[in-house]
Amino acid sequence: MPSDSEIHDDRPKSLCVLPLAGNTPIQCRDVSLKNLHVVTSCSEMEPSSLCRPIKLAHVVREKCFLACKTLERDAAGAAKELKRSLKLLRTDHFDLYQLHALMDVEEVEEAFGPGGAMETILKAQQDGIIRYLGLSAHSEEAAHEAMDRFEFDSVLLPLNFPSWIKGTYR
Repeated sequence: MPSDSEIHDDRPKSLCVLPLAGNTPIQCRDVSLKNLHVVTSCSEMEPSSLCRPIKLAHVVREKCFLACKTLERDAAGAAKELKRSLKLLRTDHFDLYQLHALMDVEEVEEAFGPGGAMETILKAQQDGIIRYLGLSAHSEEAAHEAMDRFEFDSVLLPLNFPSWIKGTYR
């Protein structure tokens, strides 16, 4: 196995993960970590809570791996949400942007079809606003359908490990 000094890639080596969802407020002060990984979804938050602009005090944006996601399936909705998220998080780009919570094949077809969210997401990646593309799915069928259509950099699937071990996971 190569040592860290032998690995020559530009992938962030995250030391801290801050998941931001729901109405969870966060305020980071004096973060002295080398890298910071922040995951958020403004679509899941009320404007009165966290989606007031976050201030990551003493964190250099280039050392922060910022991930966000969209629940929108159409291009216009995805563009509006992307723009809102960039503004609220006071950034000009996301390191990872995910097509979030695909529930069924119909949602995949909408997102990938003409006028679908993937048009916005791919254009944003071409424009340098998004670095890596990901998906999260809540059904095996939706995940497979999306992965058959695009080679995502990140795939997130829910797993209830105790149920899986017992053989009762569905």
